[in-house]
Amino acid sequence: MQNLNKFAKLSIIFGIISILLYNTVVIPLVLGGLGLIFAELSKGEDKKMSLGAMFGSSMCAMILVVTVGMGSYSVYKFQTDPEYRARVNAAYEEVYGVTLDEQMNMIKGDTTDNL
Repeated sequence: MQNLNKFAKLSIIFGIISILLYNTVVIPLVLGGLGLIFAELSKGEDKKMSLGAMFGSSMCAMILVVTVGMGSYSVYKFQTDPEYRARVNAAYEEVYGVTLDEQMNMIKGDTTDNL
């Protein structure tokens, strides 16, 4: 890792941090995107990326795909599975005092079935 330029090192570091913090959702999206940009910038005027930059970019791309996939699956599951929706609503109500469905209705402006 000594002969890698700073951008390639940043790409690897952001990829590792993104993988370690994948369950926070927002941090991996930001760091994964930045890691891909830094991997591309590491090329400079060369036509090829160094192995370190390719490693960093592959980690960042992988974590972006996993994060978006898991988020999409969670939204799909919430919309289609009544048991999952009930569990999410119960957990949300325990923390915030209202269910997620009620919160979403408040945001939309529908106050007919709130509280």
